[in-house]
Amino acid sequence: MGIPDIFVIFKLSNQDKKVLFQTIHFLFFFNVVFAIYWFLLSKNHRRQNTFLLIASYLFYGLWDYRFLSLIAISTIIDYSVGLQLAKTTDQKRRNFLLSLSLIGNLSMLGFFKYYNFFIESLTYSLAIVGIGLNDLTMDIILPVGISFYTLQTLSYTIDIYREKIEPTKDFIAFSAFVSFFPQLVAGPIERASNLLPQFLQPRQFNYDYAVKGMQMILWGLFMKVVIADSLVENHFHIFLHSKNPSLLSQLLNLPITVTMLYCDFAGYSLIARGIARLLGFELMRNFAFPFFASSVSEFWKRWHISLTSWLMDYVFKPFLRISSSKNKAIYGLFLVFVLCGLWHGAQITFLLWGGLTALFYLVDRGIQKLFGQYMTPKMTIASKTITFFLWSTTQFFFMISAYLFFSPSLDRTYSLLKSMLYLGTLDSIEFKVNTIPLFAIFIFYGFEYFHRKRKFGFDLSPKISRVVRYALYLFISFMVVSYLGQTINFVYFQF
Repeated sequence: MGIPDIFVIFKLSNQDKKVLFQTIHFLFFFNVVFAIYWFLLSKNHRRQNTFLLIASYLFYGLWDYRFLSLIAISTIIDYSVGLQLAKTTDQKRRNFLLSLSLIGNLSMLGFFKYYNFFIESLTYSLAIVGIGLNDLTMDIILPVGISFYTLQTLSYTIDIYREKIEPTKDFIAFSAFVSFFPQLVAGPIERASNLLPQFLQPRQFNYDYAVKGMQMILWGLFMKVVIADSLVENHFHIFLHSKNPSLLSQLLNLPITVTMLYCDFAGYSLIARGIARLLGFELMRNFAFPFFASSVSEFWKRWHISLTSWLMDYVFKPFLRISSSKNKAIYGLFLVFVLCGLWHGAQITFLLWGGLTALFYLVDRGIQKLFGQYMTPKMTIASKTITFFLWSTTQFFFMISAYLFFSPSLDRTYSLLKSMLYLGTLDSIEFKVNTIPLFAIFIFYGFEYFHRKRKFGFDLSPKISRVVRYALYLFISFMVVSYLGQTINFVYFQF
């Protein structure tokens, strides 16, 4: 089946570079959008919405204009379904309308993302029982961001069906909500109840709000450009190139790879939130310092929050209501994480990753109950030791599951785990991180630790001296500019 997308997304065409947040092309694009949006259209939010819609379609069209039709179709389906749901109380008709939205959106997602996976799986299954099947796979291009905006627009019709929100009659505002360019291609996966009302009301430029947005953008660029992009070589080395990496090599490189993933995706989310703030919008938080979580359940409340919370609200909770099994919570948990794995990609490794994550979730719950009884409100030495142990097991579970998430195949996963039997020596470790990225990682996690109770890791207090604040801004900006030459795509653009 070849190398999965997660290993080839780093190779960019010239077209890709035009719309990445960390490029001069996007800086020019956003400056033009910002100037027109605030200086020419600030007195009329409906004109601002129309302009944002045009800008968002232009932004997405730079990837591949052919797939703009998919966004338009999804928008029209859910806008129409929403209006019709509000006009009827007949439950059969309401069920039909919701089914129309679900089938319309999920069929497009299913075809472009999962068609070949299911055909290959069917072919393999039939071959086991001696039935041959002609090659029915197709050369299908995955539309960027389809997994994100599909779930986002589905939240609208589902919430109307549940009578949690009212449908909007403003088609332009709804279209702008679906295609909002800061978070269109990699989230956060917004809820209609949060983002759509912001399009329906006037917006005014707020200087303090914009400053926070700029801080988010700067910190997000630092995470992506300085840290994540500098660690890609380690990622390739362990999971693709190295034939038999030793145990010591993997123990050193695996945390580096996980850091790369986190800084890449969380960095994108922060940049997206910062850009949205500069336009007067507040996007939901997508990461909340997950590497300081001391349980698996807490970790998944902090990692990719917009996806995990969506699956809990629209899959897990409905499953609990309709299931009569005594173990429905366990089954629902496996369902959520298997779907989470499938959402990430049409590969058996992702499905197994989801199942393994659910298993770790249950094992960790038992560990929490076992050691929780020895915890005391006062942080004694025993309590601190237990807390450290729980934190360590949480991070261990996440990193072990990363073997399935990153591996191109099950064979590669097996090869990596088998090579752990070879201890290796320090001389045999191929450790490819240079001094500056290591220094940047320490800075990053230091800020994360001291700001872990705030909303993001570079939330500088006004009480800090202005000289110190501007010195930090200049230092981080210098680091970002120094590393901009190695422009690399965002990992989650493939999903």
